Amino acid sequence: MQPVKRKTQKKINNKAKIIIVVLVLLVTATFVLLSKPKIQKPQSSDDTVYKLLTAEKDDIASITIKPKRGREYTIEYTANDNYTLHDKTDFLFDKSLVDSIFDTACFWETHYKIAENLTTKELEEFGIKADSLKVKIDIADNKTYTFYFGDKINIEIPLRYIYAQHEKTLYATKINYTDIYNFTLEELHTVPAINFSSDLVDKITINTDKKSIVLTRREDLWSFKSPLAYPLSKSSGKQLGNNIEKMRLATFETLATESNIQKYGLEKPQAVIIFDIAQSIVSSQEGEKIRVPAHQIQFDIGNEIEGIGFYCLYEGNIYKITKLSLGFLLDMRIDDMLLTTPANIAIDRLENLIIIKNNKKTEYSLNFTENVLPNNEIEKEE
Repeated sequence: MQPVKRKTQKKINNKAKIIIVVLVLLVTATFVLLSKPKIQKPQSSDDTVYKLLTAEKDDIASITIKPKRGREYTIEYTANDNYTLHDKTDFLFDKSLVDSIFDTACFWETHYKIAENLTTKELEEFGIKADSLKVKIDIADNKTYTFYFGDKINIEIPLRYIYAQHEKTLYATKINYTDIYNFTLEELHTVPAINFSSDLVDKITINTDKKSIVLTRREDLWSFKSPLAYPLSKSSGKQLGNNIEKMRLATFETLATESNIQKYGLEKPQAVIIFDIAQSIVSSQEGEKIRVPAHQIQFDIGNEIEGIGFYCLYEGNIYKITKLSLGFLLDMRIDDMLLTTPANIAIDRLENLIIIKNNKKTEYSLNFTENVLPNNEIEKEE
């Protein structure tokens, strides 16, 4: 029996392993670079203009938008600058925003032609993906124009990739179309203004599970009635009034149906804020004087929107409201707002004065009257 010869296998040292790994990485990187579309980045010195769409507003039948976030929707043009939401004609659009969308849709242009007939994978290299902003414009003569928006190009004059699907052509444009079209449907809904001045607020009530805060105003003097009876400092009262003037609803969310009230935490709101508004007289555009009776305005605060604000029930609809707009009422630091000189009372506000000394009580009732003399001075009694 002959002995079996064994060959000793040489082990690869660590240095050789590193060289092999580097070579593999270089080959892989080269393959990736070669597989990318060989397309030059636009230069700001180029100035060619490509007209992609020119139309009259009356020729536009509808515009369909799929924003970066939110669902797709279609706005139909019904002539005379009126619009309806497809399959939901009672939707109330913010007319100024939709006017801008349709006015811009009449004329589309780009400034750089990048490439034609790119594959889906190649388009992704430029940010044209399934979740990209999409705008589809249907013209009355059955023509359809579809555009997708990709990555931003940071050069001297910023550009953005735009893919004209109907042409199968990739362009770059200077015009920031995304600012005009990238709205969710909810963001296009009308948002009512909070139309009251802080000078008309007689009382604010804030009720939560943990506390109840009540503030009242008499002329320019604000006072707490709960959790304690005490006046606010002049600066705190002024700041409170300024914050009320800045209150705004952010965007419409949905109708206040029973299921939505539960969904957004409004069945048992975390806070209920009530403003008591004094009666007032307002002037119409025709100059007519209209008397508005005293009334209350209520905001129910529901679930928190992380990092942004809250859902808010107001006049039968659910809106988003920011912490910047409403936070001053929910995070009130009462101790910092109190008047530090409670005896500093304006003399013209004084009606009664009681002095008790050595168990003797003296009460004064003050009534201020003025009589203007011919020299515009005020007559004084002796």
